[in-house]
Amino acid sequence: MKNDLFNDRISRFSIRKLNVGVCSVLLGTLVMLGTAANVSADEVAEDKQVEGVVATTEVESPANLPTVEAEKTPETTYQADAAPVVPAEATAPATTDKAAAPVTAPETAPTTTAPVEEKASVATPTAPAQADKKEEVAATGVETPAKEKQAATVPAENTGRRRSRRALGDANDPNLIADDVEDATSTPKVDKPGYSTLSAKEITKQINWLDFGDVANWTGTKTVLVPKKDQFPDKDLEEKLALQVGSTYTKEIMPGYVVTVKVKSLKPFQATEIYKKRMEEQGATEAEKATYDPNAKNGYVKGVTSKGAQKAFNDGMEADVVADAQNNWTEIKHENVDTRTKKTTMGSAMNGGNIGVQFEISATFRGKTVKPAVVMADGESANPGEFVMFTTNGQGWQHIGEWKKNNPRINYVTYEPQDTENLFGSKPKYNNINLRQLRDNSTQAGPDKKPVAWKYFGNPDKVTGGLGTGIFGPNISEGNRTVPLVMTRGASEVGLYIASAGKQSAMLGFFPIDEGGCSGKLW
Repeated sequence: MKNDLFNDRISRFSIRKLNVGVCSVLLGTLVMLGTAANVSADEVAEDKQVEGVVATTEVESPANLPTVEAEKTPETTYQADAAPVVPAEATAPATTDKAAAPVTAPETAPTTTAPVEEKASVATPTAPAQADKKEEVAATGVETPAKEKQAATVPAENTGRRRSRRALGDANDPNLIADDVEDATSTPKVDKPGYSTLSAKEITKQINWLDFGDVANWTGTKTVLVPKKDQFPDKDLEEKLALQVGSTYTKEIMPGYVVTVKVKSLKPFQATEIYKKRMEEQGATEAEKATYDPNAKNGYVKGVTSKGAQKAFNDGMEADVVADAQNNWTEIKHENVDTRTKKTTMGSAMNGGNIGVQFEISATFRGKTVKPAVVMADGESANPGEFVMFTTNGQGWQHIGEWKKNNPRINYVTYEPQDTENLFGSKPKYNNINLRQLRDNSTQAGPDKKPVAWKYFGNPDKVTGGLGTGIFGPNISEGNRTVPLVMTRGASEVGLYIASAGKQSAMLGFFPIDEGGCSGKLW
């Protein structure tokens, strides 16, 4: 009877079953004034060690009714044992605030001084909780209402979401370039589209292209001297606006809609995490893996025919990123995507560049922060072995337009993804001069003259070139092949990467999207 009288579980069960009256008051008085208080405390501790009973607070008990737990169990005990509750407004990921697994009592006595934040980590599966649900104690089957305890605010770093290294270290760490970009696989995410029925001219009217000639809207740029002809690098020099880290373009592209583009890094594709991971996943040799260089600089490739690029490579010069107006080599211009005299095609200052630009993208509409849709396209004519690639950390690249060029006598076909495994293999499908220069003569690139494994510049998706993922290209767009116009939404960063023994460029623009409705239609 002694054990039954002071057993914690039975005492609480008995009190719950009785109505609040004379019997309840008498029983509570006996429990509180009994001479065996020390013995019962020892027995509670023994129960916790042997049976894993977790002390709880009875919210059903009246405030004026003393309980066994209030006298025998320190307040810090149940605070440490119970899992902290993540409030609904916290910035925890869905995997944290939707968890409903029961809390399993530890085999040994719980530590009463453990910080609340440590209990919130998903890495500890014994402590998930939800603000609007009751916690469950598996050892006793007793539920503790979540409203009994004050909700604990869990810091963002402890919410359990798998954080990228971007969240752990320096945001400008070069190792983190494109770390948050979803790479393509050999299995296409979407079907390859055909030609568009919408008018290219009508779509182009709605696009605001990044224009290097719009000097008034640029800050933090520099001016460089570039020869008009690469074969004469010291003659007919002209000044051009060039990018550097921190260069910023800000413009109101429509009433109340202001976009901002800021250069975050200037590094080629072999500095990205995409390049590194591809080699790890595709069985690269140790020599190939060694070509990953997070500190690589934009530069020129070795062995090209351009005398200007040869001199720049030999002198260890970096390649500046400049822009020109579209020209006769701009294939998409022949699809009626025409930017006329605006300097919209970005590339290296001279032929033979191996460059990359990572942009930070932001915008406001009537003072409210929004994420604009970014549009990109090849700004030149890409032959096999001439690479142009786009990256995004937003929604995967979407095909929004592709049109036959304006020569009705040619039988046009849609773009073709570049199969670099074949192009740099023993029996390449193509053997043009641009490919030969890159494959046979240009295994080194940049001011440091380090080797590059060009094969890993190719997209694993050989059907669509990476549509639906975070990286699109490289593709073949010369001759009878056409150039696609692609778009990404919700991106905070986009990038463009170019590698060619010849001249290549890319275009970047903004598509204002009606974010106020659900249709997602263009304005």
